[in-house]
Amino acid sequence: MAQEDIYLKMANDSVEAVLADKEEEMVYDGVFARTDKKLWFKLLPKRSFDTIPKVFIDDWSGIKVSLPNIDREAELLRFPKVLDTEYYAEHLHIFRVPRINVKFLHEFVKELEIYNYAIKFDREVIRFKVHAVGGRAELVFNHNDDDVLVIIKYKDCEEWKVQLEPYKLYMFTHRRPDWVREE
Repeated sequence: MAQEDIYLKMANDSVEAVLADKEEEMVYDGVFARTDKKLWFKLLPKRSFDTIPKVFIDDWSGIKVSLPNIDREAELLRFPKVLDTEYYAEHLHIFRVPRINVKFLHEFVKELEIYNYAIKFDREVIRFKVHAVGGRAELVFNHNDDDVLVIIKYKDCEEWKVQLEPYKLYMFTHRRPDWVREE
């Protein structure tokens, strides 16, 4: 598949993210304490993104993610979660992100490994190389015409399954565990 085709296949729909820093300010200001719980979701400060930010901090894991060769201040964002696994305080987060607007290195993969998690896809997906500080981040694109089944295993103990929708981009993140030295 030609590199140009990959980017053309990416869904053009925007993805909304919670602006976590602003949410935290609202918590400290007591906004949620004074408001009916049913309204909290509507009050969350959000922004719609048409393309993935070049640099951001994933609020789910605290990892700073950046596209290659980009280093600048990062905004704390919480994109829509697809799956959150937990096993002995190790969390693997999978969330949906908007399309990429720059071209950079990628490869076709059928499996990934992030610390103690083995991740297998029932079809090839495209993995884009991103930079992560504080853990690992994998940017995955389902370029197939159908859903891709993902089977996630923690060592050989626990298993989770999730479907990746066609032509959508997903970020997998995991904070660096204490037992791992600097990467």
